[in-house]
This record gives sequence, structure tokens and C-alpha cells, in this order.
Amino acid sequence: MRRRWKEREAVKRSWTDLPERTLQEILKHMLLSEAAGPNCVTEELSVGIGFLSDFWGKHYLEEYVSHGGSKIKFVTGRAGSGKTHLLNLLTLRAERLGYISVHISAREFMLHDFREIYLEILRHVDWNALMEGCAQHVLRELIPNADERPAGMSVSDFLISQRQLDVITRGELRDLIRKYFLNNPALDNNFGLCCAQLVGDILGLATCEEETKSFLLRWIYGDKTLRSAMLRAMGMAAYGITKYNARHMLRSLCWLVSFSGKPGILVCVDHLETILNLSGLDEMKYTSARRTNTYEIIRQLIDDIDSMRNIMFVFAFNRELMDNEKIGLPSYSALWMRIQNEIVSSRFNAFTDIANLDKLAEQEYTADTLVEMTRRVAELTPELMERFPDVSAEALWRRNGLGGLIPETVPSIWPREITRGEAEKLIRDYGVYGSVGLVRQALRLSLGLKVLKEEQEAEDGEGGRTHA
Repeated sequence: MRRRWKEREAVKRSWTDLPERTLQEILKHMLLSEAAGPNCVTEELSVGIGFLSDFWGKHYLEEYVSHGGSKIKFVTGRAGSGKTHLLNLLTLRAERLGYISVHISAREFMLHDFREIYLEILRHVDWNALMEGCAQHVLRELIPNADERPAGMSVSDFLISQRQLDVITRGELRDLIRKYFLNNPALDNNFGLCCAQLVGDILGLATCEEETKSFLLRWIYGDKTLRSAMLRAMGMAAYGITKYNARHMLRSLCWLVSFSGKPGILVCVDHLETILNLSGLDEMKYTSARRTNTYEIIRQLIDDIDSMRNIMFVFAFNRELMDNEKIGLPSYSALWMRIQNEIVSSRFNAFTDIANLDKLAEQEYTADTLVEMTRRVAELTPELMERFPDVSAEALWRRNGLGGLIPETVPSIWPREITRGEAEKLIRDYGVYGSVGLVRQALRLSLGLKVLKEEQEAEDGEGGRTHA
């Protein structure tokens, strides 16, 4: 009992005596890269990495992809170099521009079957809103003031109010539906037939019963229980969504998204290094065959990306995926040949298809960057603790088995802005350890903690060398 009292008193005197694991959890949650995902303070806490996220946002999301282009990018670097944070920044920017954004983690989602990838993208789509947008696009071609339709008013009622619900107008609407959905080479035949019936129902051309709507949506969402006889009865070909036609389904979905008025789709795949399964502790278990299938899917995406439109893929992974010649990317030559021939320059190339965040940090992380980083964290910490109570110091203590040591008044973390001299010393002492070492030590110094070079050297020794 007396020993327990002494432990509580020790915590009251100095919270910096917490175990190293707890301190690392606090630093990680303060940055909110993985703890809360993309949120309202992600951009406020971003320093340095904006050089790349702003560039990709402007030249790809705002310009190239939204105008019908398609792109695939890769992001690599050490663990903690900002890959997840970069994906969060891109996701936030895409959502503000109206994109359909999909954020997948290989730690939680298997990537060896493209059918499942397509269906996961589809789950992020508001299908009813998509059909409404397509119907509005069709209507806009016939009715100049179609955008003046009041919210909540059906298309049929709007056409009646405009005295346009006549035989000629209905015939023209059918011709447009036939043109865009039934005779469109960009759409899969069954996919286009489903869309034609759903859009026709919104336009009031033919009533689609709830049972019929349910059937069409079941096919679109890959229901395997649908039988060939049921499909033929609906006038559809007797096939479903498989791993072989899923890429064409994705092309169809991309066209539909653009037709509905949205700029496109952003798909971010994080923690791709999970497919190595080196530790054996990951929930996602990749066999050799599944790993090969994943590499083949990425290879097919690279080859087919120019045949798609209005979509951007971003894959993020730790550097060991490129360094491991036995089971990493170099082991699958068909994929490795397509991504290794990057032009290397002394300056970081923002147009590069393989963005090395360690190299970006060497260029962008100056003393001023570290000072600004700690200043933003110091200013936002009180606000973060209020917005995200689940990542408070108390929650972290309990999660790390320290519930019995929590004093009556749990100390809060109030970091300070480091000085420029401290930042310059960090760059001299820890610059060799890359962005991870600099950021971690800057935050530790900001919290008033000692910076231990021995620990950093041990971590760097386990990580290996950075891929050029």
C-alpha cells in the first residue's frame, strides 16, 4: 500500500516520468495523423509537407483529374515521415472540391482482389445523389432553366410546371437516356441498363417499383445470390461483378461520377507495406499468392490508368517495401520495371510518381520549419484536448495500464514553441536521422523532455537505409 502511495506521489511531482511508450503515444495523438483521421485541424498542424500536398491538390485534383485525367502516385518514406498525414491532407482537399474520397488501410482491408476494391469504392458513393445528378444533367439538355428546380420537387412536377411534360419532350428524354446509358461504350452493358432504369424513374418516364430498384442495386453492389434466370428476366446479361470485369465497372463508375457533376474520385491506400507481413502480428495475413495478386493489381492499374477518367490513386508505404528484394516490390519484375525508372535529381520533384518524403524533409525541414511546427502544436493543444477527449492524457494512461497511477488532477500537456537556436542544434545533432528524428526530437524538446540520441540511433539502426 505504501509503495502504491509513493508511485502516485511520484506521478504528481512529474508526469515526464511516464514510460516511453506512453510518451510516444501522446506525441502521435497530438499530431492526429492516425488517431482521428482527416479532421478540422489536420491542415492547421501541417508544416513543410504542404509543399507537396498543395502542389498535387492544385495540379492534379483541381486541374488535371477534374478535367478528365487519371493518375496513380506512390508515397514512401520512413515510418512516421508523414505519409498518412499527406493522405489526410489530400482527402480533405478532395472533399472540399466535391470529390468522392476513399481512404483504405491495408491493415484493415485486403487488396488482392480488385472486385473488393471496386465495391469498397462504391460503398463511399451516395448512389441516390449520383442518380439525381445524372437525371439533372439529362434534364439540363432539354430545359434551359433546369437548375431552377426547387429542392424537393420531382422532375415530373417541374416539367408540368414548365408545361414541358408532353409526348415530344418525353421522347427526347428517352433518346438522351438511350444515348448516355444504353449506347455508351464507356459503360458496361448491365451497368448502363441499371442506370437507365433508375434515371428514367427519376425523370418520370417509367415507374420503377421498389422491388425492381432493390434488384438493380443488388446487382450494382455485387450481390452474388442473383441467379442467371433472374437477370435474364430483367433484360440483363447473365453475369455479375467479378475480379475480371471489376476494372471495367470502375471505369463505368468514374464516367457516371463525372456525368453527375462531380470532379472525380480520389482513392488513397495507406500502409501498403502490410502485405510483407514481416512481423506476423498484422491482422491482414498475406500469403505469397495474395501478395503476388496485389502486385499484379497495381501493375494492371498502372497499365490501365490512361483508359480511365476522373480518378486518382495514391499508394503509401514504408521504405522496406522497396528495399526488400525477396518479397517486396523488386520481387515482382512486371511491376518493378514500371515504377523504378524515375529520374533522380538533387531537388525534390513534385511531379514524380514515387514521392520520397525523406528526401522532401531534407529539402523543406529547416530550423524555421521546426519552430513553426512546435508553435502550431503549442497553440492548438488546448483546443485538441477539448475536441478529442478520447486522446487526452488520462485516456492514454489508462490504455497503457497506468490507471492506478493517475492522480486526482491529471496533468495536461502544454508544449511550448522551441527557439531557433534549439531548432538549429536539433538539425545538427539529428538531421542524419531524417524527418522522423527531427520532428520527434523537436516535439520532445517542446514538451520539456530530454532528447536521447542513443534511443534515436537504436531506432535508426532497426530501420535500415533510406531508398534513394
